[in-house]
Amino acid sequence: MGQDGPGDRLERVTDLDRLGPEVEATRLGHHPDASAEGLRIVFDSIDEGYCLCEMVVVADEPVDYRFLEVNPLFEQLTGLTEPIGRTATELVPGLEQHWIDTYARVGLDGETIRFEQGSDAMGKWFDVFAVPVPPYGRFALVFRDTTVKRATELRLTESEQRFRTMTEELPMLVWKHGPDDELVWVNQTLCDFVGASREQISEGGVRFDHHPDDADPVVAAVRSARLERRPYRGQSRVRCADGAWRWIEAWGRPRFDSAGRYIGYLGAALDVTERVDAEAATQRSAQFLRRLIDNLFAFVGVLTPDGTLIEANRAPLEAAGIELSDVIGRKFWDARWWTVDDATQVQLRDAVVAAAAGRTVRYDVQVRGQGDELIWIDFQLAPLFDDDGAVTHLVPSGHVISERIETERRLATALESERVARRRVELLQRNGTQLAGAITIDDIATCVLGELRDSLGLDLTALNVVAGDRLDVVAPSQMPEAAVARYHQVSVEADLPGPIAIRTNQPVILASYDAIAERFPDIVDPAIGLPRIETLSALPLRAASGQAIGALFLASPEPGWLDAATLEVLTSIAGQTGLALERAQLHEELLAAREEEHAIALQLQRALLPERVEQHPRLQIAARYLAASDLMAVGGDWYDTFGWPDGRVAVTVGDVVGHDLEAATTMGRLRIGVNALMGRTEPAPGAVLDQYGEYGAALGPAFATAVCVVVDPDTGCLEVASAGHPVPLVVDPDGSVDWLTGSVSPPLGMPSRGERPVGGRTLAPGATVVLFSDGLVERRREQLDAGFARLAASAARHAGLGPEELADAIVADLTADVIADDVIVVCVRWSGPAS
Repeated sequence: MGQDGPGDRLERVTDLDRLGPEVEATRLGHHPDASAEGLRIVFDSIDEGYCLCEMVVVADEPVDYRFLEVNPLFEQLTGLTEPIGRTATELVPGLEQHWIDTYARVGLDGETIRFEQGSDAMGKWFDVFAVPVPPYGRFALVFRDTTVKRATELRLTESEQRFRTMTEELPMLVWKHGPDDELVWVNQTLCDFVGASREQISEGGVRFDHHPDDADPVVAAVRSARLERRPYRGQSRVRCADGAWRWIEAWGRPRFDSAGRYIGYLGAALDVTERVDAEAATQRSAQFLRRLIDNLFAFVGVLTPDGTLIEANRAPLEAAGIELSDVIGRKFWDARWWTVDDATQVQLRDAVVAAAAGRTVRYDVQVRGQGDELIWIDFQLAPLFDDDGAVTHLVPSGHVISERIETERRLATALESERVARRRVELLQRNGTQLAGAITIDDIATCVLGELRDSLGLDLTALNVVAGDRLDVVAPSQMPEAAVARYHQVSVEADLPGPIAIRTNQPVILASYDAIAERFPDIVDPAIGLPRIETLSALPLRAASGQAIGALFLASPEPGWLDAATLEVLTSIAGQTGLALERAQLHEELLAAREEEHAIALQLQRALLPERVEQHPRLQIAARYLAASDLMAVGGDWYDTFGWPDGRVAVTVGDVVGHDLEAATTMGRLRIGVNALMGRTEPAPGAVLDQYGEYGAALGPAFATAVCVVVDPDTGCLEVASAGHPVPLVVDPDGSVDWLTGSVSPPLGMPSRGERPVGGRTLAPGATVVLFSDGLVERRREQLDAGFARLAASAARHAGLGPEELADAIVADLTADVIADDVIVVCVRWSGPAS
């Protein structure tokens, strides 16, 4: 979850007052007034997301974090389902590293942090408050989804830029004040008007030079409006760049953000000198006023409060092809313009009632022009008040917006086309991503056919895959059973859409039921249970060479469903599927070859291990070997036993590093060679390991681990030494267990300082020593200590069994899942001293 680092806003928080006592109690590991259940209820009821996590640390480095607890809003805000017990990178592949680093500062370093950050991997922004909680490594998060807020801020920034661009060259003076009422921006028109640069105006060097008769009231009114955060509108005379006095009409409006915070004041002014002069002239001449309104392009009129038309300018009369006498004295809604339909006239009547009550009404509407022409206008009906505030007249006005409406319609159509195109691209991307992880043909069919069902609503789909001279047909569960049974395996030469597409390497497309019934009557046979099909296609699935190796069959009950754009998308999906199908077929061939090689490798591995173990009346030894599940994981694990003339017996378990034939061969030579020299070796575990090390060095560079125990059957005295190998486990008859620690030295093939440390103890009668390879306890994505704990628990649970049964029980308990590495278990039971 990230974009450019640890966040746009990252701060260390030194108090938790904003979250209340519940969260602080969590950080301190207790709750002052409620149980843990009460705390959970608190977090379940807040309107923010909450989760409790722990850091995942490998080799002292934080690599991930795991979710331990979440409140109900967590999944809604993050979109992550079933998070409990799972790690962040498991839930969000591609999660940005800085999330892990930031939370490591909280869980491991004890910092409390508040920050806001976005995640490309999740497509979201979050406002996060993170606090450490005991035990060490854990932390709690309280967060909000700020994706919408972030998008709003971005839109506001873009809107500001568009505003400045649009207003820069407008024939209108525009300026902005910031939240502290400082002047932050003016447009070029204003600069030109006062004859000063933008820098001079911004630095406060230039202001409007108001006419002496206007200055004091105008300045006071503007300042009062800004301070009181209310709109302003006024008219005054100011001096322009050439020294002349010009009339300007100014508007001002306070600006607030979505949270209601004041963010400044926007002002605009228009040079209305000509208008003022015209108004003065209009007052002197009613005839001039008539000419003026008649030459307005906009529709303008005058109504009485009851809706009777008493004046109208020439533009709307010419647009409708009528005379003023046709409408004067009539109700406005009965005039030709509004006779489009009853709903239009009712809407106008309601507008007249509202305007007569003192409200201005504005809406877009279609009116009738000449003939059958309909014209879109932006219509407004405003009340006209006398000095006492009473409505004396209603003023209807409007201007033609048909071009704008058409532009908006075309834009909506273009946006819809873009949305459809984007969905198709997303479909291809999803299909390609899913196919990248598909290994088998069934996986491919599940991905492709499932995507076609979910994205395009197609249930009647199937994959035809060439298998020799026949086709394997893979269909989803929605396909009728009778159809699946009939076409499960058909000849490549069959007269069916899929085989034809494969043979010709060309699409087969039919766009009507009649065409399908005529060409493929078997498909419309009611006995196979398919619904009535109106559209059918079979697209060849091509390998990289271009050869058709299968076909994608598609059918739909909708006529005209397969348009050109959809066919283009499906053709691309068929191209992706063909390459994935070729890869799956190669994988299956390789898998068959590897299974054969694995059988040979496993036979070699078993041949290199001893045929029997050392026999003694007071020692019973049982050994087990299991090969890894990986087909070519031929390991270098071994075990061996040896007896000296004085009765002492040595048991060794070791592992030559590597999983190949070379490792297995080295293991065999090492075991056999050392076994031949054991008669001249001192009966001590350190001496045995040294013998392995010296012989291994003579064989060439090799890295191996080994453990050796030497047992005196007469006394039960045991000595042990380990060269980098897991130490043995002693299981007493009562079920108690003990690890033979304190005897570990560097692995074989690595330099050691002095003699190898040797441990020892005296066994109790009936005690069993368990030696094993690391494949028994190691599991991916799991701490090694967990494997040791499982082994100890299993051995303790089965302590009463004999060596053979105990070895079988341990293997069964610890290898129930897939075996990632070779497994060796050797159980040595001492029955007690001679009686």
